[in-house]
Amino acid sequence: MKLLFVYLFCLPLILSCGPDVNPCQFTISAYNMYLFFDGTDDGWEYDGFRRSDGYTQERYLGRIKDTAAFIARNMDSDVIILSEVESAAVLNDLLEAGLRKKGYQFYGLASDGTVPLSVGFISRIAPEASAIHSAGGERAMLDLSFNTASGTIRIFGIHARSRLADSSEDIRLQQFGHLRALMADADEDIVIAAGDFNADPRYPEKGMAEYPSAGIEGVPMRITGDPGLASDTVFYSPFLDSEETAAVGTYSYQGTWYFFDNIIVDWRALDGRGLEYSSSTVVMPFEAKDILGRPLAYDSSTGMGYSDHFAVSAKFSSF
Repeated sequence: MKLLFVYLFCLPLILSCGPDVNPCQFTISAYNMYLFFDGTDDGWEYDGFRRSDGYTQERYLGRIKDTAAFIARNMDSDVIILSEVESAAVLNDLLEAGLRKKGYQFYGLASDGTVPLSVGFISRIAPEASAIHSAGGERAMLDLSFNTASGTIRIFGIHARSRLADSSEDIRLQQFGHLRALMADADEDIVIAAGDFNADPRYPEKGMAEYPSAGIEGVPMRITGDPGLASDTVFYSPFLDSEETAAVGTYSYQGTWYFFDNIIVDWRALDGRGLEYSSSTVVMPFEAKDILGRPLAYDSSTGMGYSDHFAVSAKFSSF
C-alpha cells in the first residue's frame, strides 16, 4: 500500500508556493464527495457512472469544475479529508480546476487499487509524515502528521464500512478498535480523526457510542459532546455539543438525520496549551440542499447536485 507516497511527494517538486498559512490557526474539513469516479471506465464503476450511462469525460470535468468551486467557496481549510474518491486523478483535477490557486499544493489517496472508492486529502501544508492503515481488509485509513508553528498535528482520515451489509456493525467495530489504538499511540500535540464514520454516537453500536449515556460494554470509540468529559479514553466531538452546533446532522435517511460525518479530537485539543479546539460548523449552503433541506446528491444523468452528505469543518487556534 504505497500509492499514497507516490502521489504525495512527487507533486510538490513541480509546484510553486501557495498563500501563507496562518501559524496561529489550523482548520480541517471532512467531506464525503459521493461516488466521485473519474472519467475513465475501469470496470468497477457503479451504475450511472459509466460512459455508457452518460458519465463521459466531459460530464466528469464539469463535475470537477463545479466541485472545486464549491469547495473554494465553502471550505477555507488547511487540510480537507475527502471520501469516496476513485483515483488520485480526481484529486489532481480538483487542484487544476482552481484549488491550487487557493493554496492547495498537496494531495494523497489511501488506495492499493483493490477497492473502487477510497479516502484522500488535499492540503495547503506539506505533511511531515504519512501512512495508510487497514483493518479487516476494509477501506484503508489515512494517517497524516503536520508540523506547524503552534504544534504538531496528527490526522486520521476514515471512511468506515457502509451500513448496508448485515455484518457492517462488526466490521466497523474492528475499524474503530484499530483507530482507537492508533490514536492512543499518537504523541503529537493534537490528535484528530475525521471523515465519514457511518456511525452516529447518539445511536450506540458496538464500535461507537455517546458517553456516558450508552450502556454498551467495551465500545472502543466513546464520544462525548461535553469537553469536560474528554479523557484518555473518551473523545470529544463538537457536533454532539449542543452549545456548538444547531445542525441536526450531516446525512438524512428515511426521515432521520445522522451525524455520520464527524471530526473527533482527544483531550490534548482541550488542555489549554498550544493549538486548541476553537469552533466548528456543518457546511450546508443553500446550493448543497434539496427543497427539504437535505443534502443534494450529485445526479449523473443531469450533472446537477453535489453529495448526499454535508461537510463538516473545525478550527483550532493558538492562544
